[in-house]
Amino acid sequence: MNTSNNSFLIFTRDQLARQAIESLLAQRLYLSFEIESGKLSSERIRKSRFTHILLDQADISLSDVSFIRKNQKDAEIILITPSSEHSELHHFSHFGIDGFLKKPVADEEFISAVSRVKESQGNPDIWWFNADDRTLVKEDITIPLTGTESLMLTQLVISDRRVLSKNDLILRIDKDPEHYSGLEMCLSRLQKKFKTAANGDRLIRSVRNRGYCLAQRIRVAY
Repeated sequence: MNTSNNSFLIFTRDQLARQAIESLLAQRLYLSFEIESGKLSSERIRKSRFTHILLDQADISLSDVSFIRKNQKDAEIILITPSSEHSELHHFSHFGIDGFLKKPVADEEFISAVSRVKESQGNPDIWWFNADDRTLVKEDITIPLTGTESLMLTQLVISDRRVLSKNDLILRIDKDPEHYSGLEMCLSRLQKKFKTAANGDRLIRSVRNRGYCLAQRIRVAY
């Protein structure tokens, strides 16, 4: 990794994590890095350009992540997290997180996390969802979506919960749960459309007694 071309932004209120990362960056001669421990500066995110952004899960929201990704399209965004739960981390990837760094931060794990992100750029497993165009795209595959399908997918992608209940999903597409009976049919058609285009893979998974969640890695295309 060419250190002279790397610019890091680290956002965490965790004193130990901040000191560990600052020490690692200094040791490895990353000459350009900034550390924020207060309120995340939206002005800095809009005007500055970073190659790597490290965010502490405890100090940010999913809307923060979406805002950062929208304004830092080329940055590699890594989430500092106490969790190792795959489903939770998978959910964050929909919002633009490229990699994960487990607390407490250790030298070899830090380097490994940054390296894994660089290796995953252009990941062929990621689908790109464009709500304006109503399309789901991966490499040379483009799946057109209906208005309702696009709205449903939007809600599953932007939700701060991995699993949405049937009633929640119906409400989020502006329908009345007591009178709308078309959700399963709409999901079935979308699932069939996706399976046909994606060699039998599922787009949405039904979670027994809980609701629905995404079965693919999906990023929002801005």
